[in-house]
Amino acid sequence: MAKFNWGDSVRVQSSTELADRSGIMVWSEIPVYRMASRLFAISEVRLKALRMLRQEIFRDYNHPSVTVWSVGNENASRPGTGLRKYIRKAARTVDALDPTRLVGIATSGFPTVQKQDIYTELDVLGINDYFGWYNGPRGTISDQTVLGGYLNRIHSDYPNQAIVITEFGAEASRSGPPTDKGTYEFQSTFLQYHLGVFDERPFVNAALIWNLRDFRVKPGWIGGNPFPNPPLNQKGLVDDAGRAKPAFFVVQQIFRRTGPFR
Repeated sequence: MAKFNWGDSVRVQSSTELADRSGIMVWSEIPVYRMASRLFAISEVRLKALRMLRQEIFRDYNHPSVTVWSVGNENASRPGTGLRKYIRKAARTVDALDPTRLVGIATSGFPTVQKQDIYTELDVLGINDYFGWYNGPRGTISDQTVLGGYLNRIHSDYPNQAIVITEFGAEASRSGPPTDKGTYEFQSTFLQYHLGVFDERPFVNAALIWNLRDFRVKPGWIGGNPFPNPPLNQKGLVDDAGRAKPAFFVVQQIFRRTGPFR
């Protein structure tokens, strides 16, 4: 499965065509990302987001690789009135324009957040999983061993929604002990552990490693790496120069064991 953002139409269009040919499922998402709750109370903001959603669907609905229309990513963990109104309207928009596909949203995976009823109105719930990489609220995701229990609770809270791990990953820019964040060894063991947790839970329908290749973000980017290399986000399986990191081959072996990738 691949995750594409609406922003760069030329790059996304080419990537979507490649996904069509390769049989890769696409989680297609508009850039409604980490917006302050107060912004969703503004009708013009909601209307602009809905306009982008309609444009995305009109552009890409003929691509068989597109599986999910995602209406947002890591917005308020506890949606307020404006965000709930937007989610509800976005779901109706997708159903009206393309009822054959799923509508979903990506959320931050925090154990401190209880069930949100608005998500039960969607087909898919995306979980951004950084257990064992970031600390999260009050250190609640600093220990990756609590991931399994958290996912079990999510499935219990949303039994009628497909669960997708929309992001999981760890920065890697140097060699070192597997216990040290930022090392290739840490990244390899991190991804292997998380993929094992997902594999034990058949209700996890897909998982997206964030990300395939390192990319440039902004000056001062840290990304949880004790020894960052801004502006690079270095959570990729491949570095900025196109060289595969050790984790690439770890993941490759796991994928080949799944059947279709042999």
